[in-house]
Amino acid sequence: MSEKGIHLAQQWLSEADAILVTASNGFAISEGLNLFTDNPQMRAALGTARETYRLPNLLTAFQYPYPSLLDKWATLAPVVQYYSGNYEDSEVMIQLKALLKEKPYFIWTSNTEHHFVQAGFERVLEVEGNWTEGRCENGHIVDFMNDIQNISDKVNSGTLTEADIPKCEHCGAVVDFNLPSPQFEVDQKKMTDFQTFIQQYKGKNLVVLELGIGAHNQLIKAPSMQLVESHRNHRYITINKGEVYIKASIKQQSIGMDGLLTHSLDELLTGESVGSRVSAPEINEPSEKKMIKKVYPSYTVTQGNQYSGIPRYVTIDSQNPSHFHLNQQGQSVMYTLGDTTLAHCITANGEYQLVRIGLNKSKGDLHGLYIELGTYVAFERDPEGEAGFSQISINTAFDSDGKIMMPTYDQLSQAFPEHQALFDRLAMK
Repeated sequence: MSEKGIHLAQQWLSEADAILVTASNGFAISEGLNLFTDNPQMRAALGTARETYRLPNLLTAFQYPYPSLLDKWATLAPVVQYYSGNYEDSEVMIQLKALLKEKPYFIWTSNTEHHFVQAGFERVLEVEGNWTEGRCENGHIVDFMNDIQNISDKVNSGTLTEADIPKCEHCGAVVDFNLPSPQFEVDQKKMTDFQTFIQQYKGKNLVVLELGIGAHNQLIKAPSMQLVESHRNHRYITINKGEVYIKASIKQQSIGMDGLLTHSLDELLTGESVGSRVSAPEINEPSEKKMIKKVYPSYTVTQGNQYSGIPRYVTIDSQNPSHFHLNQQGQSVMYTLGDTTLAHCITANGEYQLVRIGLNKSKGDLHGLYIELGTYVAFERDPEGEAGFSQISINTAFDSDGKIMMPTYDQLSQAFPEHQALFDRLAMK
C-alpha cells in the first residue's frame, strides 16, 4: 500500500493546477524549532532568561508577563536572532522547493518564525503574524529584523537600554511584536492574495499539501479539509508523524502519510518508500464520531462548508463574557492565552454541554473545538484561573460578513427554560 499510495500522491501533485501548502508546528519542529519543549536549542536561545523567569519552553517565553517592555525585548530578541537571524534553508525546505517546482502555489501557515519567506517563497500567508515584524500603538506595521540584531548584540554585551527598543518609523511610537494578542493585525494584502488564490482554483485540480499539522490543531486543518470537501476535484495529502487524521467525508480524496517530514517528502520526490505508513484511512461513521469527540467536540445541527478563514482574537474577563449567540457558519475555536475559557453550547434541540478550552488536561481541557451552524454558544473565563483573563481565536470564514445573531434573554428563556440559570448570567437582556 505504501508505494501505491506514494505513486498516487505523486500523480495528484503532477496533475494539480495549483498546490495549497499548509504548515504548522510539525514543520517548525522538523527545522529544529520546537515551541513546546525544553531542549538545548531553546536553552541556547533564551540564555540566562530561562532561569530568571523560569521559562519551561519558547511558547511560555512569548506569553510571559515581563516586568517591562525592555525585559521583554532583552529576552525575546536573542530568540528571534537565534532562529531567524541567520536562517539557511533546512532539508525539508529544500525538499518543498523541489516538490513545488513551477506549480502555482500558496503557503498558509500558523508558524511565526518567518522561514518560508526567508527561504524565498513569495506567496505566504502567516495567519498568526511573524516575529520579525512589530506593531506600534497607532497600528503601523514595522519590520524590525535589523533592530533584533542590534538588541541581541547589546544583550550579550550588557549595554541594552530603553533607547534601544524599536520605534515606529512612521510616528515614533514604541513597537511591540505583532503576534497573537488583542492588538494583533494580520497582513491584509497577503490575506487578499490568499482569498484570490482560493477563488481562482476553487473547483479545479487543487491539492492541499498539509505538513506537520496534528488533529488537535484545527485553526488551519478544519477549514482546509472543508475546502477539499467543497469540490470533488480537490485533493488532500497530509503528512504528520504519529498522528494522521482525515475526515471520513473526504477519505476518497485524501492520502495520509505517517512519517518524518523529511522521509515523506523524499518519498513524494523519488516515488520510493523509506518507511512512512501511507494510507487513505478507512473511517466508518461511528469511529469518526468517536474520534471527533476525543479531539474536539462537535455539536452538529446542520452541516455547512467553510472554504477557509481568518482567526479573530476574543479576550474575555469576569466583567466581559461573550454572550449567547449564533453564527452564520460553523467555526473552529482555539485556546490562545490566559485562563481556561468555558464554552457553553446548546444545540437546537436543547442539548447542553460545557467544554473547557485551555491547557489544563487534568481538568479535561481541550485545545480547541468546532462549533457547527445551529449551536448557541457563550464563552466565559474560568473563575478559578489566575491570569484574570482568557483569550481564544475564532476562525471566521472568508465568505462570511462576520455578523453574529444575538437572541434576547426572553427568546432564549422561552425556547430553553431548563437553562434559565445560564441565561441569567450569559444572555443579552
